Amino acid sequence: MTRDDFLDKQYELSVQAGMNQRYHQRYATWYWQWDAGIKAVTAAAAVIGLALSIATAFPNSNPYLVGAEVFLAIVTTVAAVVLNVIPVGNWEQFHRDFFRQWTDLREELESLLYECQGEPDSPHIMQLQKLEGKMHRICGQEPSPNDNLIRICFEAEKKSRKAADEAQAQAAA
Repeated sequence: MTRDDFLDKQYELSVQAGMNQRYHQRYATWYWQWDAGIKAVTAAAAVIGLALSIATAFPNSNPYLVGAEVFLAIVTTVAAVVLNVIPVGNWEQFHRDFFRQWTDLREELESLLYECQGEPDSPHIMQLQKLEGKMHRICGQEPSPNDNLIRICFEAEKKSRKAADEAQAQAAA
């Protein structure tokens, strides 16, 4: 394997890892926002429901408050069921775990690039092959992708790499 072949393969794997990092980071953030939002709605509804139940406990309470209390009790119940039945927090953790795996792979790929300064020798080539195998194992665990989001993440990764390459070229000049 020539140095150019080695660098091409390392770059290809690194771009794939970067794209997948972005992909899982976006999903983890999205699920975290939903989980936090559902929890906030549930907490707010519970506090307001408590206040309404106290207000309607008195004999001459406003009948509209009773209706509002019943409505809020329904909203709180639905939100609590959603929190306990739909595993949004688990989905967030699932994507965070994949994000970490892709980050570890990318870190190993980037460090390999700096370890191999000249022509790649047998240990460097073997390490690159092991990292490619690791990439395939991670890919094999992945759920079916959202093709639109994959495309967006790939474009973002390419744009980021291009900007970094241009900045490096300017620094070297």
